[in-house]
Amino acid sequence: MRTYDLLLFGATGFSGKLVAAYLARRDTNVTWALAGRSRDKLEAVRTAIGRPELPIEIADTGDIAALDRVVPLARVVCTTVGPYRRHGVELARACARHGTHYCDITGEVPFMRASIDDNHELAQRTGARIVHACGFDSIPSDLGVLALRERAGEDLAWVKADVHVSGRGAPGGVETAIALMSDARRDRSLLRTARNRNALAVEPGRAGPDGPDQLGVRFDRELGAWTGPFVMATVNTRVVRRSADLLGYGAGFRYDECLAFGRGPLGLAKAGLAAGALAAIFTAASMPRAHALLRRHVRPDIVRRGGYTIRMVGETVSGRRLEVRISGDGDPGCEPTAMMVAESALSLAFDRHAPTGVLTPAVLGTDLLERVRRNGMAVAAA
Repeated sequence: MRTYDLLLFGATGFSGKLVAAYLARRDTNVTWALAGRSRDKLEAVRTAIGRPELPIEIADTGDIAALDRVVPLARVVCTTVGPYRRHGVELARACARHGTHYCDITGEVPFMRASIDDNHELAQRTGARIVHACGFDSIPSDLGVLALRERAGEDLAWVKADVHVSGRGAPGGVETAIALMSDARRDRSLLRTARNRNALAVEPGRAGPDGPDQLGVRFDRELGAWTGPFVMATVNTRVVRRSADLLGYGAGFRYDECLAFGRGPLGLAKAGLAAGALAAIFTAASMPRAHALLRRHVRPDIVRRGGYTIRMVGETVSGRRLEVRISGDGDPGCEPTAMMVAESALSLAFDRHAPTGVLTPAVLGTDLLERVRRNGMAVAAA
């Protein structure tokens, strides 16, 4: 018998506070608790969100004995404690071990690959569903393709996404990039995994149908625009590729993401600036002296305004063209991400899902799609 529907790790951090506040507003019928290392900090959070009665469970994400005590208490564990290669490995393992569902907001491809290798078969045996990338990375991308396939009613040949975002992002995203580049200096295999388009596939050693990541500028005929690289495409394409394998989008299915800037010289110039900005971000993440500058850009005291719009164009194996638009208000890495991961946790707790193992958001299907649509992520046929 589980004591809680949901156990939230990380509520004292930037993203975790947003998730806690969302859950406090969202549904008083959910039995949930806060988990973490510091009782004083957790008590301050529950007071700030107006829920002083919330239970608190003390456990560090790296303390196996503590995790074995608290993880079985919950039907679902939701965690915002990153970087996940450092703070998520034992928590995901504990959930797989105890048959507790799990979701997070990671954008770390090497961590997700390791979780698949460590936890997929165990979670299948215990009945756990381990679902990574439940924030802006990668719910709009993953559920957008799912929505296209639901409309199509047949296999998809390819989908391309034109992403437009505004906002500064959450501090955790910067820390993840810094941690990955720092760790990669000691272990080059991490970068090889991160760069592998097929890294999260069911058969990662098999050459997939997708081409290389877009790093430069090119004119895309399907989108009718000059395009540049999108910083999170290196995560989202991998997640969608795993969904394609798990859900059967079609043997030759291809997925790409980019930033599109229109035709003509102005579009070409903007695409060039986007490519330069991406190179600058990764260069800064690899240089310790530049880390302070990156952190100042996303410091927690900045008001988080912004929004996102994603135009997805696809073609079925029979040659039909389809298009959907996904959009939402707010800095994508902040309140929208909090909503997405909270609704993922609630879906895991209360909706019926057949598959078990290390999954993707799209495997939670139309139940999760309808949840996020009702709570701020618009998905409309174009």
